[in-house]
Amino acid sequence: MDINAKHLEEIVSRALERSAFVYVEPGGETDQHDHHARISFDGDGSSGDIFLSADQGFVRELASNLLGVDLEQVSTTEGIEALSELANMVAGEVISLLGARTSPIQLGLPSSVEAIPEPAADACTAHLFSDFGSIQIHYQARKA
Repeated sequence: MDINAKHLEEIVSRALERSAFVYVEPGGETDQHDHHARISFDGDGSSGDIFLSADQGFVRELASNLLGVDLEQVSTTEGIEALSELANMVAGEVISLLGARTSPIQLGLPSSVEAIPEPAADACTAHLFSDFGSIQIHYQARKA
């Protein structure tokens, strides 16, 4: 199966609603983002990278809802960790769509990164907006 932007929108929307009660809408290009997370996976026939990039408002909203605390109580570190956790959730859903049940796929650990790379021609990207900010999700398959 090929993953496209619509799949990314659905996966991220569902993960945010279920885990953090954050509701998002698809939209055009997102604003400048200061926080980035990456997670990779490798398997027989399916390997790739998922990058999440979000602004301060989004990561604070995400962390606030995941932790059950007020926005003002969320530190930048907690916001970045929440973004990495979301990357983990998204990657789990992506590898499930790619056939992890029939072919082993190993999921790496999410990490904070300084920036996301320029998307390749065959990559897909989704842009979502919440009440407090925006997030960009970038999926890049790698040749096995």
